[in-house]
Amino acid sequence: MKRYLAICILLGAANVALTDYKTLQSIAEEVNSLQTTWKARTDFPTNTTAASYKMLLGARESLHKPVYSLMTPVDAVSNIPEEFDARKHWPNCPISHIRDQGHCGSCWAVSSASVFSDRLCIASKGQFVMPLSEEELLTCCADCGDGCDGGSTISAWNYFEYHGIVTGGDYKSLIGCQPYSLSSEHKSLVGFASLGHLTNRRTPVCVKQCTNPLYDNPFEYDHHKVSNAYYVPSTESAIQQEILAHGPVVGFF
Repeated sequence: MKRYLAICILLGAANVALTDYKTLQSIAEEVNSLQTTWKARTDFPTNTTAASYKMLLGARESLHKPVYSLMTPVDAVSNIPEEFDARKHWPNCPISHIRDQGHCGSCWAVSSASVFSDRLCIASKGQFVMPLSEEELLTCCADCGDGCDGGSTISAWNYFEYHGIVTGGDYKSLIGCQPYSLSSEHKSLVGFASLGHLTNRRTPVCVKQCTNPLYDNPFEYDHHKVSNAYYVPSTESAIQQEILAHGPVVGFF
């Protein structure tokens, strides 16, 4: 009876996972039917549950918004081009690089550090091309949230203003002061782990020193800050104007 019960539970979990996958697949098909400029695709195994997907979605709202609300002073909305590709407009900046958060709900930290890197490169006219560390933001920003269990992008930008972050590249990249310490676990989503039993990794401990042995600049001298953190109205035109003026933005929903 115990063995029979265990088989029933596993089959039930497999059915739930298959239903979740079919739902995701139907969403992708609906998006692709619109024939826009990009294609949606289901890259996860068919037995991955919705619970496993949700572990990667860590953006949270914050009760503490930046002080500044800013409308970027650029041309009128009517002058916004039909299309705009930041990668082509600022070719000397690594905007096209996509970071891998691994199996950690750190999207809030990864996206914020990536956008800060892009905008700093743009502001320096392509002179600064180093990636900034999502590792420090993920592990050391106590006001941002719960690390791998989710955090606030707004609090992240407040952290950039008051504390700054060091440089740091991808996992095992040996780039910058604090490279990302969490590996990708896409392959581990196959099998029992993707049947709803996959749990988020623990957030790494905050380390106040460079973890890359090949990086010479000391931790305390490697921080980069923003002059002020601000948000723009959540309208299409305001976001378009901001991107045209200063580059990529962080958005969450």
